[in-house]
Amino acid sequence: MLSRNENNQNQPPIQLSSDWKEKMEGMVNDAFSVQKKLEDKSFEVFGLIYEKELLITLSYLKKSDDPKEIHKRELPHTLFLSVDYDQQKKNNKKQILTKLIDIGVTYFEHYFELQNQKAHISLDELGPVTWQIFSEDKKKAPPIYYRVGREDIQLSLMADLFLEKFKS
Repeated sequence: MLSRNENNQNQPPIQLSSDWKEKMEGMVNDAFSVQKKLEDKSFEVFGLIYEKELLITLSYLKKSDDPKEIHKRELPHTLFLSVDYDQQKKNNKKQILTKLIDIGVTYFEHYFELQNQKAHISLDELGPVTWQIFSEDKKKAPPIYYRVGREDIQLSLMADLFLEKFKS
């Protein structure tokens, strides 16, 4: 499960639209076009709405467009960003998503800076592997949480869908 909130295990998440996904991937890939070309990698973005959480992931990876080759994808560098979210209230979803994407772009700017300075970067240097508070502004918005990992989100979502079929 990708969710930070253990209470979200009861229902599978709703994926944000493919239009949103394509737009965000295009924007992030454009922002890092030089690095993308040098390393022959690209970004994959997912947005998931759980019962009480909004989660986005940005993964930097070398991917194959051939669905038969998905198992050959290398492990990505993935940033997870999460915020408490009430689906009933709709909490300015567009603003929240924009802020999370901006944070993701800033994070990867730092990642590429580090990459230019060092030959090898450990995952520990890139951020926490367990959920930590990224920013907290109690007056205006709920806290934003983040973590980093090597998880392939597309494969995780496929596995969750597969396992969901056997729950009933």
